[in-house]
Amino acid sequence: MKARNLDMQNYEIEYGTVNGYAAVVYAKSFISPFWDSKAISEDLRSKLKPGDMVLFDLLLANGDNFNRFGEVRYAGHEILPKDIRLIPRESMPPETVQALNRHYRGRTDMLSRSVLTASERRKFAATK
Repeated sequence: MKARNLDMQNYEIEYGTVNGYAAVVYAKSFISPFWDSKAISEDLRSKLKPGDMVLFDLLLANGDNFNRFGEVRYAGHEILPKDIRLIPRESMPPETVQALNRHYRGRTDMLSRSVLTASERRKFAATK
């Protein structure tokens, strides 16, 4: 299930979508969603319970690099960037990365607002 967010927000949330994470927060552009941590926390509060795990996929803001993924155990209050634990790209199970990559399939407008190169944007837009 996708959360409906205003276009001006720098994130999109999908609930219950990937390998044990209650929610995945995706960057929607090169701007980090951490700027919207208060709004993200409010969105999560209505769907999650304290203790649920949240994954951040920062592909569009950070690229497909070591700092693409982060996770936090939701505590029921505002998530602060300092609370998010970096998950090295190579530590993510390949099937999890593949599932996350499918989020970008066909989303050329979103990908065009990223730090990705043209060839990387084409690759993610065509993910199977």
